[in-house]
Amino acid sequence: MSASTDVYLEGLERQDFAEEFAVGAGILRRCEWHVGFYYQDSWDLEPMYRKAAWLFKRGEISSRLFDGQKDLTDTLKAVVEEAPFECPRCEKLRTEG
Repeated sequence: MSASTDVYLEGLERQDFAEEFAVGAGILRRCEWHVGFYYQDSWDLEPMYRKAAWLFKRGEISSRLFDGQKDLTDTLKAVVEEAPFECPRCEKLRTEG
């Protein structure tokens, strides 16, 4: 693979990890009707950051994916901030229906 493909795939892996972590922390929710769609469920990010930092320091989160604890929390923050307040497909169906 080319270097740009490697970087792209690593970014996807980081995003997938962050989405799953945020779901586990109760910050994001998966749409029960549309696979692969997440939306915000909470804005209290501090408990999620603390848990991520603790797990990273214990080596339970791969340092292969993240350059450090700040990189991890920055990725988590970006994933949460980019998530909509509700599933876009559900919203579209509701407004068109």
